Amino acid sequence: MKKKPEIIQSANFKRDYVACFAVFLFFAIVVGEIVIAISIPSYLNRSTAMAKEVRRIKLRESFDRARNLAKDVKCSNENAVLERNLVSWELNKMANYLRKNTDSLSSEEIARFQKIVNESDAILRHINKKNSFSRPVKLDTAGYVNSIMSKK
Repeated sequence: MKKKPEIIQSANFKRDYVACFAVFLFFAIVVGEIVIAISIPSYLNRSTAMAKEVRRIKLRESFDRARNLAKDVKCSNENAVLERNLVSWELNKMANYLRKNTDSLSSEEIARFQKIVNESDAILRHINKKNSFSRPVKLDTAGYVNSIMSKK
């Protein structure tokens, strides 16, 4: 009597869906990692460009507010008028530059312009509160004239 050989382990490889799914999942993960590795730098570049555009828009808005304030400032004396005119002249000069070069400004340049606009706005608000940075000086010639008149 011959014994029939026993099959210790056997596997049916005809339709192994689990193995096919594992291979598919492996390739999907590899492709996904490649897509993420490519898309993250482009996303960061795009978000940096968007942040720069937002800063540019905020600069334009604050610049327009400062120029409108320069038109509406009520001055209490001649010195305040001259101070307002000086700030207004500087803002107009900046407007000419920005009109030509807005698209080519770097982030650092935008930050510098924003600082100048903020300082100009603060100066105009100070002048608008009936203050002036300089005091009007009245030349009183009465003492001199009286001393000359008394000699004659």
